[in-house]
Amino acid sequence: MQNTKLSSTHILWAAVLLGALALIPLVTGSLSSSLSTNLAARETLAALLRDHPPAVRPAVLAAAGCRGDWFQGLLAQASGDASQKQQAWAAAIKCSPDSILLLRAADPTNRQLAVAAVEAHPLVGDGWLWLADLAAEVSPEEAVKYYRTGLELKPSDGRGWVALARLLEPDSPVEAIEAYRQACHHGDPGLHGCYGVGRLSEALGEYETALAYYHRSRLEKSAALAASLTERLENND
Repeated sequence: MQNTKLSSTHILWAAVLLGALALIPLVTGSLSSSLSTNLAARETLAALLRDHPPAVRPAVLAAAGCRGDWFQGLLAQASGDASQKQQAWAAAIKCSPDSILLLRAADPTNRQLAVAAVEAHPLVGDGWLWLADLAAEVSPEEAVKYYRTGLELKPSDGRGWVALARLLEPDSPVEAIEAYRQACHHGDPGLHGCYGVGRLSEALGEYETALAYYHRSRLEKSAALAASLTERLENND
């Protein structure tokens, strides 16, 4: 039975699906595989916006391969079927590590999926970083271990370096500076990396380093901090 009124849940998952569509590898892989994935994506989007409960032909989802499991999980989520969602998304993770980032964004607090990601792909950093995020509040020491493992496997993850730095900062400021430095050199997500190096370096009396990273930072207040530190140093000479 069709329902022409869009629920907030349908709109949310349609938006998530559109984000997934942007990640479909249209250039890599075979043309037939890309066409099958896009057909499944279009039918899933139409079902989420149109039907209640939303449904897509099983053969269409099967032809989409790993991404079909991802779409099946979206449909189950919109239908309120938590068990089917979990099963489909666990299958998506097992099928391909490319699913980990999508699922980390779609269901960030799902520890069971994060564990499944690490177990299925222990040499892929994304699962360890997801697990670290979930451990950060309840077990900071455990989270630090997960972040270190994840970042060893995926050193380009600037956000992970910032998260690690924040955990290290209270007791290990020198190590935190290095983590912030890595974040600074890997995209400076949230503008915390370069600023973090400057702030902690200034606190430790490493003024030359502090100034260098304040100037490197794009955070607005960093320029004022650099000017203030420069003035203090000049007045002390």
